[in-house]
Amino acid sequence: MNAPRSMQNMSQELHDRLEQFRQEHPALAEKLNELQHEIISFTESHLQQQQRLAKIGTSLGAERDINTLLEMILLEAMRLNSADGGTFYSVKTDPKGNPIALEWVMVKNGTLKTWMGGTSGVPIPFPEIPLYRDGKENHANVSAHVALTGETINLQDVYVAEGFDFQGTRIFDTSTGYRSKSMLVFPLRNHENEIVAVMQLINVTDDSGNIFPFAEENEFATLSLASQAAVAITNARLIISLENLFDAFIRAIAQSIDAKDEVTGGHISRVAELTMMIARAVNETDDGSLARIHFSDDELRELSVAAWLHDTGKITTPETVMFKATKLEAYVDRIDNVKLRFELARSIRQIDTLQKKLAGVQPPPELREQWEQLDRELEESLKKNIEEWNLIEFQNIGGEFLKPETAEVIKTIANQTFTVPDDIALTRTVPYHGYLSRKTWEAKQEYKGPREVKAMPVESNLRRLMSDDELLNMMISRGTINQEELLKMRDHVVQTINILDKLPFPRKMQNVPEYAGGHHEFVNGKGYPKGLAGPNLPLQSRIMALADVFEALSAADRPYKKAKPMSEVLKILGFMVKGGDLDQEVYDVFISKGVMAEYVREKIDAKQIDIDLTTLNPIGA
Repeated sequence: MNAPRSMQNMSQELHDRLEQFRQEHPALAEKLNELQHEIISFTESHLQQQQRLAKIGTSLGAERDINTLLEMILLEAMRLNSADGGTFYSVKTDPKGNPIALEWVMVKNGTLKTWMGGTSGVPIPFPEIPLYRDGKENHANVSAHVALTGETINLQDVYVAEGFDFQGTRIFDTSTGYRSKSMLVFPLRNHENEIVAVMQLINVTDDSGNIFPFAEENEFATLSLASQAAVAITNARLIISLENLFDAFIRAIAQSIDAKDEVTGGHISRVAELTMMIARAVNETDDGSLARIHFSDDELRELSVAAWLHDTGKITTPETVMFKATKLEAYVDRIDNVKLRFELARSIRQIDTLQKKLAGVQPPPELREQWEQLDRELEESLKKNIEEWNLIEFQNIGGEFLKPETAEVIKTIANQTFTVPDDIALTRTVPYHGYLSRKTWEAKQEYKGPREVKAMPVESNLRRLMSDDELLNMMISRGTINQEELLKMRDHVVQTINILDKLPFPRKMQNVPEYAGGHHEFVNGKGYPKGLAGPNLPLQSRIMALADVFEALSAADRPYKKAKPMSEVLKILGFMVKGGDLDQEVYDVFISKGVMAEYVREKIDAKQIDIDLTTLNPIGA
């Protein structure tokens, strides 16, 4: 048995035999050379076509922009068939997923130099093609017929073709001077064999403009391309729908958090919008170190997601902290409890005085002088009572810095006591509500019982005007949040990082937890929760930090502070930049690129705008 010959040996043997034949038959050799060149040319043409189909298949799988993808498909189908024109239709479905019409996506014609839809930016003026008319399938239109049946239609001349209505084509030809003749219409099916699109090719032409029918041998390659294209379209649409679902989900989370906090509602969306305005302005910067920075579309999207999720941790922040508009507020403002005690103390003093008066209805002259003294003492006591109440009520708002001397006065007031007579010292039966019941009980009792209705007896008739916890909150030096509550409030950033770290973000969004968790960090390292500083603090977090601070300063919907005029907002912002809290270059972009001015015009009440947004000078100066 002979060993198999190698391809190289066979090729050499064939070459030698051909050379011998050429020498023996020169006339036939010339014909053979011509045939050889034709075979080589044909083979190379088909090889190039196969290579191009393979390349276009790879490109279809990689492309994510739907318009670019559809354009790529249409142009390749036209090139493959030497078609002069092409139209791409997308199958439109109803909310239940049933196909109802064909939408014009793209139209191209070489002779007429027409290019509409897709990436051209030119709108297509034609109405959609219904798949049903009067409840019946629309088979009169050839593209609708293909969408309904899945057939491939190859027509040599549409003017003499039977079974379809080409009246619209004739009208178009008459108005443009064009001659539509050969036509190939075929469906694009996805992996579930559903028709997702229809493509229509017009007029196979050569370099001289001659029109030929569509070759049947090209149909297989065209349908193969259509099959790849349909899968690519489905994948691209699936990715887009998943991205839309993801965007809608994170916005729903943000809106839920904003809805939970009626005080700062809309904060997240405003910070997200302002963050992206600053980031796009950074991309336009052509001077300073930021000129080297240019966020890609993926990086912008990553930052947008981080901005929308930056306050996710607030879902763990107690309502008693998030909604705390005054120092004494828990689920209710406990200032009302204090007020009742003041009134009770005042009433008891009045009653005590009246009882002493009534004890001597027929007083001797010396008792009258005592009555007058009692009246004077009562008047002074009541006056002092009102003054002390006014001080407590004012300081509860937390709008001004608490001076040390004022704090001492409040301590003195809080520690004042009064005795409640036995006949009004009631035993109250109240349910345990955790924070509220534990913190508001004025008799200094910390209830540590189970979560059930229990009697809470008053152990002493001696009462203080304020409980220890109320006094603790009244000692807050600025604002309404005490140190314990401040730690709880700041903990929302830690919780944001913990929550987002557990989510399987794709590679292009792997920095979302870091950016979102850094929106309270400062450039000088004095922020929280990690105290990041300098190069350890990403630019994206610096941008978000500026947006977050500016939104908080300029917002007019906070009940615990008055709406600040823009001159004061910029003054505070300037101090924070100078002190190294906020990034100087980000701030410069924020101002110089008009981001601040644009945001203020759109979002800020006109009453707060007391500066010229271009020059930043006071209005009228």
